Amino acid sequence: MIESKREKRERPLKRSAYSGWTFVALFLAAVGIVFAFAETGTAAVGQATVFDSPSPSPIESPLPIPAPIVESISPSTGVVDRPRQVNIYGKNFQSKAVVQIAWESNSRSNDGGNTGDTIELHTTFISSQQLTGKVPANIATGIYGVKVVNPDDQTSDTLPSAYEAASADPQETDDLNARAENLWATPNTLTAGESASIGLTVYRVGGVGGLAPFAVDFYADEIDAEHLIGRGIVAGISPDSSATTSAVTWTPDTYGEIRLIAVIDPDGQVDESNEGNNTVRRRVNVHYSQPEDTTPPLAQSLSVNGGANQVSDPNVTLSIEAVDPDPNPTGVNKSYYVELQWAGGVGNGGAWLPVKWTNWNSYANQPHDYEMMPNSGVRYLQGWVADAAGNISAKPAIQRVNYIPATDTLLEGEIRVYRPATLADQCLRVRVEPASATMDPDLYVWPPNHTPGNGPAGYSILGAGEVDEVIIQPTQAGIYQVEIVGFTDATYTQSIEVLTSCPTQRASLPVSPTAKELRQDPSVPVEDVPVGTEASPETIKQFISFISVALQEVSSAGANTSVFLPAISR
Repeated sequence: MIESKREKRERPLKRSAYSGWTFVALFLAAVGIVFAFAETGTAAVGQATVFDSPSPSPIESPLPIPAPIVESISPSTGVVDRPRQVNIYGKNFQSKAVVQIAWESNSRSNDGGNTGDTIELHTTFISSQQLTGKVPANIATGIYGVKVVNPDDQTSDTLPSAYEAASADPQETDDLNARAENLWATPNTLTAGESASIGLTVYRVGGVGGLAPFAVDFYADEIDAEHLIGRGIVAGISPDSSATTSAVTWTPDTYGEIRLIAVIDPDGQVDESNEGNNTVRRRVNVHYSQPEDTTPPLAQSLSVNGGANQVSDPNVTLSIEAVDPDPNPTGVNKSYYVELQWAGGVGNGGAWLPVKWTNWNSYANQPHDYEMMPNSGVRYLQGWVADAAGNISAKPAIQRVNYIPATDTLLEGEIRVYRPATLADQCLRVRVEPASATMDPDLYVWPPNHTPGNGPAGYSILGAGEVDEVIIQPTQAGIYQVEIVGFTDATYTQSIEVLTSCPTQRASLPVSPTAKELRQDPSVPVEDVPVGTEASPETIKQFISFISVALQEVSSAGANTSVFLPAISR
């Protein structure tokens, strides 16, 4: 029998010990205090403002500065034959904080080992919640713990088994992992008592051959039998690739913010080089009742600086076009941005990982200022939108952006990747000039239709101190892939230009010095682009219709029902 809206509102749901009416009373009392202050603290309109003299405040000691907290690191794996930039997320990071990693054990062993020497990473401060660190090449393979030391010498607890320094040999590395944004739910708008589907996209780093099917268990809030939602199956997964689980049916029996948890390979079927990163947690927001508007808005296009795809400054403006379709549209009113960068795998695979994201912004207040990550190279920006009913777009709008500063620096083995677009008969000109005679950055350009093993469309790998330049005249429109490779540590000036025509005298293709081996394949597959499922927002946290939403849900739920309000981030 179909449940009526009234019956649905009256069905029993889990409740907190505090009533919704208690909340409303406290809220109205707070409003009364504000009005009382407005009446007694100031004169009437048109008169001078007069405040009552407050009583002297006692001298208070300053609040203690909290210690840093490390919550996660991404990517959590890097091959030891080249440097790896990682992002560290957490709380209470200070400017000039330093990231440290310490060896715990060899891959595929459970000996615990000794902690080994601590390695201090070259660290860049992004915000109080994010740092980047550069893991050097040729460190010992194995599992490392991660911690942060603030300049006041306060140190975070070590996040154990957080990073794997992997062998370049895929037979020695095979790891399954996932991140919060890979834990998906359909529909995006979840409602208590309404059936939904959840699942997890799992990544495999390294390995040889395919894997037999393995399980992923899903839980709500706690990992125990009482909170088990169900089990999904990953049918198979190739080396350096990803696959999603079968869908698991979930009917939330409560509302508010719920933490979903996924445990990869709970039966230990797969022999992994790192068993410590198999648990994924994500917050979702469950509505008490289903809104009339259940159709998500559509994110149509995203523009950077009004339509640019190449910038020389990380500070940009973002604008997004979106619509909220019928039936019962409530209007697009929020937008949310995510920055994705490439993280290579053990072989020739890898993934586009979210490295930075914004809060929900007012959709009407466009364009929005955004500061991209400070490292140069290509990145993809995603724009998500939400309507007034809380529905989030099923897919984001995506825009490719090349951040190309005039001067850059690479460590030996590091690679910068750019993707300029050209039209037929235009001219692509790339130039790299090292800052000294001992520095050696090399240059490769890969065609849009590159097939593995066929080599680059152009390259220049001259010796230290020499200028590398590649000039290509495309015969058809497409996106070329430019890679600058640090043969040594190098600082250099660079330019990537798309000209209307090529110079009459073009540089000849240089001969490879005997000390260098010509690369046949790019570091990022040229056809690999984000598909839009890599970084969906965890939950909408917005301060809209504060009183009306609270009163509506209290009225619907009854006097002894708690009200879950959006959190406010400061």
